[in-house]
Amino acid sequence: MGSLGKKAERAADRLVEIARDNNSDVRKEAITALGNIQSRSSQVIWALADIASGDSDLYLRKQAIQALKKLGPDSVNALTKLLRNSDFNIFLETAQALESMGGEINLYDISSYLESIADDPQRGPAARRLLKKTTGSSGPPPVRARPGETKKEETKSGEYKYIFITPGENQNQNQ
Repeated sequence: MGSLGKKAERAADRLVEIARDNNSDVRKEAITALGNIQSRSSQVIWALADIASGDSDLYLRKQAIQALKKLGPDSVNALTKLLRNSDFNIFLETAQALESMGGEINLYDISSYLESIADDPQRGPAARRLLKKTTGSSGPPPVRARPGETKKEETKSGEYKYIFITPGENQNQNQ
């Protein structure tokens, strides 16, 4: 947007206003336009983040995340905030957006949060993939279990499976 200057800034400001319209079709067009013009102003970034976290239309919330993804590293702070959203759909869309940015971003600030949810049955797989992609680690190592307990093992695909260790299995392998 840099070469367009003041006119583009005014257009982006106006699109932010339109993105809050009551009509979802109007909001959709404004969100799409904001992603396409790629204004990296904090006003645009945080307006898109607000839409992603609170719009009544799930499709528009996901579209706002995709618009943030197009803005690249400038939107990382907004996207990392969205990772903590209670809506699983928003968490997953955000994790995928951040994962696709890969080496462009540094998620050190939220790595402890991602590690804390790495065992969550619903959010864990996405958190582990994101940790692995951005930090090279997929979270805490698997827990070793004794006979009669359950242990967690990472599969080749990076997912975790839980295994019940029955008494009498090779105990040396589980220590």
